[in-house]
Amino acid sequence: MLNMRLVQRVAVFLLVATPNNTVWAELTSPKHSLDAFARNVFETFKGNDFGTFHQHTIFALSEEQFKRFLFEVKNDEIRDTLSKGQWSQWKENTRIQRKMIEEEIKKKEEEGGEINSLTAQTEIKELKVKIVTLERELLRKWAVVCAQKWRNNYSRLKSIVSSARREAFDPILTGAEKEGIQWQTARLTAVEILHEISFANNHFKIDGVEAPILQWYSGLTYRLHFDKTMHGKPFRLATLPEGPTPYEHGIAREKTGDKDLLARFRAPPEALYYYCPAKEKMGNRIHFSNPEKHLRHNVLLTFSYGSPQHGYRILLRDCLPIPARSAPRAGATWNQWLLFERPVWLGPIRKDPSID
Repeated sequence: MLNMRLVQRVAVFLLVATPNNTVWAELTSPKHSLDAFARNVFETFKGNDFGTFHQHTIFALSEEQFKRFLFEVKNDEIRDTLSKGQWSQWKENTRIQRKMIEEEIKKKEEEGGEINSLTAQTEIKELKVKIVTLERELLRKWAVVCAQKWRNNYSRLKSIVSSARREAFDPILTGAEKEGIQWQTARLTAVEILHEISFANNHFKIDGVEAPILQWYSGLTYRLHFDKTMHGKPFRLATLPEGPTPYEHGIAREKTGDKDLLARFRAPPEALYYYCPAKEKMGNRIHFSNPEKHLRHNVLLTFSYGSPQHGYRILLRDCLPIPARSAPRAGATWNQWLLFERPVWLGPIRKDPSID
């Protein structure tokens, strides 16, 4: 989840690295903007270029850009942090009221002939206006919070910018130096979105959240890493909520090592779910579309170095999209990315996994 220290004391940044997966070599789909972003960050380490690295972090935002980011970002964790938990309460109250109104509309529409009366049509129209009013009021409340909080948060951000190199950039170079790595001959072999999978309360937990709806993108590789709580609890993907037939196109599983599951889709199915064949209602849905929310992504970078070649990893945590800087107006595409946490040097891969 988005590092909440970030919006409270206002973020730093992070990054990730992963191993070479030749299983995907045949895919030629265009690179996703997050993939390109992660590769650019890797190049800043290769070139010892802190200036360019800095431009890939939250510290690069101007005052106006930071203000706009907070006003427009659709991230419940950030909004809850700034509103001290009120955002989720407001959102839930709005959902309940909206559901009641929608049920009332449905009831009137099912009343048959009465629907054609001018009175019934007017009532339905008024109910739909109420829904719009509810949504606008929710956004108004968030705008009030932002207006009160954004400047103090930006000031806190600027107060820690001087530590960016020491805390976020140099540790990666130091970790590589201890391994004797010469960056000039290092080669990036994989960019993967990392999900940590565990089990608790009869549900799969993904990145610490119980059975969340996942938002995936075509053209990115996803690595699902299972911890020890997952022993005896098979994790599968399927086109129906509980399977039973696993979806295997674009799916690979490591034979050794941690036996992570890897997924990459050039053309994803119309519906996709994760589930447990041994127990029902442990999973949820995976969406492939333009996201309605701006979620954080942990990106695992894997690169090789040496003769013979050995794999090394860097973790880019909490990569978040921002509005395109070239389009300052609201509604711009969120296809640019920044680091909101410190990168983490994970070091050598002790045992390079083979792939199914």
